[in-house]
Amino acid sequence: MPKTALYSATVVVSSKKSLSNTKIPSNTKIPSSAKTIELEAVLDDPRLVARLRILRSARLLIAERGLAVSMAEIADAAGVGRRTVFRHFGTHEDLVAAALGSALDWYEQNLDLTVAAEQPLDTWLNELVPHLLDVHRRAGRGLWELASSYEGDLAPALAAVNQRRRRSRLEMTEAIAAAAWTRAGAAGSVPEAVADAVGLTISAFATHSMIDDLGRKPDRLAASAATMLAAVVRSAVNTSADAGNDSLGGNS
Repeated sequence: MPKTALYSATVVVSSKKSLSNTKIPSNTKIPSSAKTIELEAVLDDPRLVARLRILRSARLLIAERGLAVSMAEIADAAGVGRRTVFRHFGTHEDLVAAALGSALDWYEQNLDLTVAAEQPLDTWLNELVPHLLDVHRRAGRGLWELASSYEGDLAPALAAVNQRRRRSRLEMTEAIAAAAWTRAGAAGSVPEAVADAVGLTISAFATHSMIDDLGRKPDRLAASAATMLAAVVRSAVNTSADAGNDSLGGNS
């Protein structure tokens, strides 16, 4: 996985809380959406630089190698000593949880931008679905392992991140389903079949299985998924319209 898959020139952190032990200049702005710190403000604080280097290295290694990456490996990648890592993050679980929280920020931000686009249903799906599948592939091994873990097997810090991931997935599924339903010209409650189809489409498990197990090319998979999702939405619209007509006929 190329390093550019998850990172850019800006410094992204999981939340202001993750920097609670670090002095942040009073004029530093951290937008709630992007969670971005200006580079100049970072460079003025060596402790903050070290913390963000550790967090960035952790994200890269977790994305590439999974949750079992060691503190020593992260320290080496960040160019700091193990003691420095433990000063910023008390335990391995705390560091992994902070890195995964940052990865979820990135994941949510990337999906939010596409869900909000104002386009007709087919155009929207043909842009949204490839983007969804690409985000899944770029999110890395760590989030995949987190999603496939049993809650009881996770340390409290990781369990909290996984609960956030579940909430985020539910909210995203509902938002996409509602947006698709509206773009199809429908009104009222979103049928369960539409929500289920969206849930399968944005499932990282389904994406990895289709690509890794069945050998599907990402472009072909995205096109097929967009076509199937559009068909499910339109079928549900027709079913809803037929039910409404039957109801009117019964009352006449």
